[in-house]
Amino acid sequence: MARRVQKEDIEEMNELYLIYNSYSAVARECGWSAGTVKRYIEPGYISKRIAKPKSFHLEDLPKSNLHIFLEEDWKDLIVLSDEEKEEMKEFKKEVGR
Repeated sequence: MARRVQKEDIEEMNELYLIYNSYSAVARECGWSAGTVKRYIEPGYISKRIAKPKSFHLEDLPKSNLHIFLEEDWKDLIVLSDEEKEEMKEFKKEVGR
């Protein structure tokens, strides 16, 4: 009996295609024909295995170090040139702020 392509097979093919960028290489790796692989490669496929970045929140920091972020005056470290200030003004106009 012939094997049928399952959802997991399609995901594996697309993940491997991101690595090899070759139907024949993917076919050798996963055991399907190059024609079958070509049929199931999704244009613009985005890897499902890439870890999503974590968001950062001050409350996630250990309480013992939180005072460093709250007590320091960080604005002295952020110095923009006149050109950068103008770019920021333009950017704020674009985003409606």
